[in-house]
Amino acid sequence: MNMTIQHDSSEQPYVEVPMGNGEFVRITYLRVGWPEQPTPTVRIQIHTPGKPPRPGPEFPVSLVGEVVQSIVELARHEGETDQ
Repeated sequence: MNMTIQHDSSEQPYVEVPMGNGEFVRITYLRVGWPEQPTPTVRIQIHTPGKPPRPGPEFPVSLVGEVVQSIVELARHEGETDQ
């Protein structure tokens, strides 16, 4: 999959992954998170073209590997039980 890094109105870099229904998963890299999290942060949102992205969770960049691994494990486990 070829992903293009774009920038939002705040100049934060993001990529969008098509969901196949006209919507996108938007993943934004925030150089500085909220005051409670003043380190680099990742935000995940759902974006419907023509509308602002819906609010989504933010977590420190240091947890990206663990979050992705958890998603893979959950999908793998649930995929096994669906068969």
